[in-house]
Amino acid sequence: MADMVQERLDSMVSDLRDLLEKGIFTETEIHAIVERRRQSEYLLRRKNARKADFLRYAEAEMALERLRSIRHTKAMEGRLVGVQKEKFEKFIRRQKKKIGKEQEGNKNQNESLKIRLGSSPGDTSIIRSIHLIFVRIKRKWKSDVSLHLAHAEFAKRSKSYQQLGTIYAEALQILPKTAALWIEAASHEFFGYGEDDNYSGGSVHAARVLLQRGLRLNPNSEDLWIQYFALEWHFIQKMRGRKEILKLDAFENDQPTQMLSEDPMPAEGADFFQGSIPAVIYNNAIKTIPNSVSFRLKFLEVCKDFPNTTLVEENILTSVERDFGDNPDAWIVKATFALSRPDLHTKSMDESFDIAPDDTPVGFLPVEEIKENESELDKDTSSDHESPKKKRKLTTNTKNSAVKRACAVLEEATSKIVTVDMFFKSFEFLQDLLNSVVYNTKRNRLIVVPFLERLMAKADSSDVQSPRFLCLTARFLSEIGRIEDAIQLLSNATSGTHAKEPELWLLLADLTFRRRNASLDNSESTLKQKSEDAYNASLIVRKAMLSIPMHDSSYVELQVALFEYLLVVVPPCEVSSNKELIDLFGSILLLCSQRKTAAFDSGQIEMADLVGELCLKYTQVALLSGGISAARNIYDMIFFRFLPNLQFAASSNKVIHFFQVSLQIEKTAAGTSRKGEMERRVISITRLRRMYDAILTCLKQSAAGVDASIVYRFQQLQREDMGHFAS
Repeated sequence: MADMVQERLDSMVSDLRDLLEKGIFTETEIHAIVERRRQSEYLLRRKNARKADFLRYAEAEMALERLRSIRHTKAMEGRLVGVQKEKFEKFIRRQKKKIGKEQEGNKNQNESLKIRLGSSPGDTSIIRSIHLIFVRIKRKWKSDVSLHLAHAEFAKRSKSYQQLGTIYAEALQILPKTAALWIEAASHEFFGYGEDDNYSGGSVHAARVLLQRGLRLNPNSEDLWIQYFALEWHFIQKMRGRKEILKLDAFENDQPTQMLSEDPMPAEGADFFQGSIPAVIYNNAIKTIPNSVSFRLKFLEVCKDFPNTTLVEENILTSVERDFGDNPDAWIVKATFALSRPDLHTKSMDESFDIAPDDTPVGFLPVEEIKENESELDKDTSSDHESPKKKRKLTTNTKNSAVKRACAVLEEATSKIVTVDMFFKSFEFLQDLLNSVVYNTKRNRLIVVPFLERLMAKADSSDVQSPRFLCLTARFLSEIGRIEDAIQLLSNATSGTHAKEPELWLLLADLTFRRRNASLDNSESTLKQKSEDAYNASLIVRKAMLSIPMHDSSYVELQVALFEYLLVVVPPCEVSSNKELIDLFGSILLLCSQRKTAAFDSGQIEMADLVGELCLKYTQVALLSGGISAARNIYDMIFFRFLPNLQFAASSNKVIHFFQVSLQIEKTAAGTSRKGEMERRVISITRLRRMYDAILTCLKQSAAGVDASIVYRFQQLQREDMGHFAS
């Protein structure tokens, strides 16, 4: 091993001597570089070499190359000082003698001569070394795609364009089933090299060949089909731009494909600039992958990033309507395009309207801004003197017509597909529409709200109700001010076939509690009213707990809701001593320790975070209603009674926050005790010590594995606080 390492280091001598003689690195730096490379080479040549060692070696060499590049630039600009400056000037004089030319002639010749004088084999030695490291690591871990992509990325950054093609070719030979490699290689072929390095403009033919080969090997790869589709649109844009620059009217016929591609025009004779080739790609794609709606929708998303894609979008939408007439997602897409595209037509869509395009990039192809951003807030009027180059703004009348058109599409959809999923997605789509900035206007609400009410009646008469749909409609009714109707709807549902659906019970209890509590007034009458509504809500939750068994996964959500309502119902003086509250809190901790997450309206919540929130809320309510003694009762109960049930949640940040708040309350009580109240002060300090011991025990015995730094922090706080109060 030592001989091989020494041989590798010997091969670097001439390059390092060159960098030393040029003054790029000092002698001390050269010794440090050699020593680091020796250590890295030994790590790479051991029997069980690690991938991390190769990557660390490559990163160190990249950092060295960046330093060399910076110093070389300084040297060329004459900004080196001392011995390094003298060495570089000597190097330049030697180079002049070798080249045999003086710096004479015009400016361009001087610049060319200056570059030649400053160049030497050592300038590229570090880049060659990095390439060799990547070759060695890829030889050892051939199937790691990230290594091939990392090597290609480095070749781009270092402008090693001749090696880049070889890198992609080798990667595709080893991993022909990896779509990302085909896409990267095609992107490289289409966009060519950098603009500052003999930019060739790329080759669309080579990019097509690569993607077609990739599709032959991976016919079911959605990404390859999408990127092939996007590639053709980019080529059309390129040809359109060339046509505009050259002002060639005859260019629109068939010259683009004859000049820059061997692909024939489609047999149908469709216009090249209207997307005839992308249309062929789409048709072949859906023949290969015929049963995926989401796949077809991705083509529509690509079309949004290019102009003049109307005919192709019509083709896509018509095929979706034809092949997926019984799929709710297809109808939602149709309704979306009724809002978004003014020039899109299908068999049953006579008109639709424009909104701002999406500027997301098209996969591996970097997207330029090829569309103007037309996002406009709702306006009642628009200018009559618009520039012809700008697209028309979305006026209020246009928005109203678009919303009516979308409602008509959903009306047709719910008539043809009488399923819960169709009604739910239609309802959800229109609610999202009303919540958007562009369409949330008074006129649109007058259109959408009555339609949603008809949709509710239609679903009820068709008997396609589900718990999710009932919750959605109940929330909608409460939002438009019909909270009593929402409560009645949920009451009927929970009294019938949906009596064991916890989400309906919880929403019913929430609406019952919020029915009269819109005001934030804290007057005595309002507080009494809140207590009454909380009591009624708690009765609903109790009734639900009788219908739903304890082993059900949603039972803990009902307990949490009941606990929060009881915090409002129980008199403030009894919060810390109420037996039902204490027993319910202990039951919640026990059930939470057996589950990881719980589903609430806000989404999935970690049980550990839920426990932390409840502990903190219980303590704060007790502190506000009964003072320090009530708060002590709560956290004493948690620390010294329910501690085993709290260990599973000790790693949660919210539980840690509860610990900190409890300690701060006790430290405040101990610090505010007067000197004459020595007995109370001693009691507070003793309680504080016991709390620290309980917290540390909980953290150390946590099944989730608490970070050692958290334990150390509490230990340090304990020492500081005990030392402070002891003094």
